[in-house]
Amino acid sequence: QGILFGPVVFITIPLGCVLAGAVHDYMIGMISMRDDGAQMQDLVKSYLGRHVAWLFNVFICVMALLVVVAFTYSPGDIFVISFMKQQAAVTNPWTWAAYAVVFVYYLLATYMPIDKLIGRVYPVIGSLFIVSAILIFIMIFTRHLPLQDLTLENWRGLRPNMIPLFFVTVACGIASGFHSTQATLIARSLKREKCGRKVFFNMMLMEGFIAMIWAAVARGVMGKYGLSNAGNANRTLVEIVNTLMGDKAGFIVMAGFIVLPITTGGTTMRILRIMLCELLNIGSSRIGKTLVGIGMVAASLALLFIVKFQPDGFAIIWRYFAWSNQILVVFT
Repeated sequence: QGILFGPVVFITIPLGCVLAGAVHDYMIGMISMRDDGAQMQDLVKSYLGRHVAWLFNVFICVMALLVVVAFTYSPGDIFVISFMKQQAAVTNPWTWAAYAVVFVYYLLATYMPIDKLIGRVYPVIGSLFIVSAILIFIMIFTRHLPLQDLTLENWRGLRPNMIPLFFVTVACGIASGFHSTQATLIARSLKREKCGRKVFFNMMLMEGFIAMIWAAVARGVMGKYGLSNAGNANRTLVEIVNTLMGDKAGFIVMAGFIVLPITTGGTTMRILRIMLCELLNIGSSRIGKTLVGIGMVAASLALLFIVKFQPDGFAIIWRYFAWSNQILVVFT
């Protein structure tokens, strides 16, 4: 974001995060709690009608598929680039081995009880990601990264299409329709409503702050050291971390960027399985659930295979995910 839009992001990210994202997540989570933990598709059906709910279900299934593919593509490539010290090329067997491991976790997270795997993994992963963000935040000052002042002359990006482009680019750091599916999932786990502000509102503020950290770091590293991989998101991330912290010290940061999207992808595939079973009226049929699981994996692998053969595969899949993510906000 810092590279694309300049210092104006330090105004637009907090404004969008507080006024849009945090309010959105809090309201969805609290509504779900007061509806006995109703999931997003049930809330849409109750408040917007069954026709809108049907459209929402179809749309969110497509978006969930994009999330699964994007959050397989990104951590798999980062692992190969950062830890294997190889190019995450389509011909590299390590790339597909990394994808396979991610899919194994997705299937476990999809069919195992939520408290047996996801509930145990998430606190550790969340802590790891926060620690990595703190380390990168400290690097801004210890490495004396130059941060460009915001002036009337450098308000680059303030043009008619800036706001929609900015929301699509930053996505989860500002407002995310995808968060609605996660908020309602977590709402079932909360015992008291007073936990809602800390869990839904404050955690979105934390995500916005992390978005600002990485915007500042990307801008600072590009200004002081330059970036040779600015056209590729995954290689740019690895280059930034290695430039600031080196290969060994950057292990914690890179580990966070590998495991966090994987855990998110796992919960997404779980939501996708639940919604597909409801759309197809499968119920508790074990055979039906198995067939849905096979179909999800086949569709995800097919889409991953297609985009991996494209020169800008990750950029393409992320572009469509981010767009669908903002469209979902219209429903939520």
